[in-house]
Amino acid sequence: MLPEVYVIVMSDNEISQYYKNRIWDSWVKGGFEVKEFEACVPSTVGKEYCGIELNFDHEKRKERRRSFTPTEIAIWYSHLGTWNLCRKLNKPIIVAEHDVLLCHPPTQEQLEQTKKVWGLCSIPAALPCANFCTCEDCMNIKYQRRHSAGGAYYITPDGARSLINFSMEDRITHNSDWALYKTMSETSNVHEWWRSYQLVSSSQKTTIDHGDNFGDKAIQKYYG
Repeated sequence: MLPEVYVIVMSDNEISQYYKNRIWDSWVKGGFEVKEFEACVPSTVGKEYCGIELNFDHEKRKERRRSFTPTEIAIWYSHLGTWNLCRKLNKPIIVAEHDVLLCHPPTQEQLEQTKKVWGLCSIPAALPCANFCTCEDCMNIKYQRRHSAGGAYYITPDGARSLINFSMEDRITHNSDWALYKTMSETSNVHEWWRSYQLVSSSQKTTIDHGDNFGDKAIQKYYG
């Protein structure tokens, strides 16, 4: 039986609702039961949101150090909340951010190959390359993909416990994508990623900058 998909959504945010409405059917058509998971926002950050308190230091990016933005902290808590849910349910789930479109549904057998976390998502980059997939739709897009660790992922209770423990061990100096990517690269084959990708709408923009290009490079691709 395929795991439930929990889509992280801001119920009172117009952009979040726009993307949720765009991607929802792609997961349903992929055979998944899909549920909303209320996102943490700057006003709900803290232990009251998910029962766990995080401690943040300055973010480290190569030689730079800067403070986490309120949105980045809220994203950390949103994902932490899903990990805590997975731990409490004691069964694997799929976590997806509100703008992640499923284009190549994984099978139950593929999902069960991982013991902790399996990344399912990518974002477009500027270099023309279709090596990430040879289906007709992806070949037509011809965009090189790079990993979006927090975009969508399959997580087991063991993986959830590992990530929760990791996030509570010390003061946090990297974003949640980094923590997820670190765990994914240790427990799954990265070459099997790219089952879904994050939409970018030139009219709606995003609720947080993923580093994507807008305008002509915005991708408008629908499930099968």
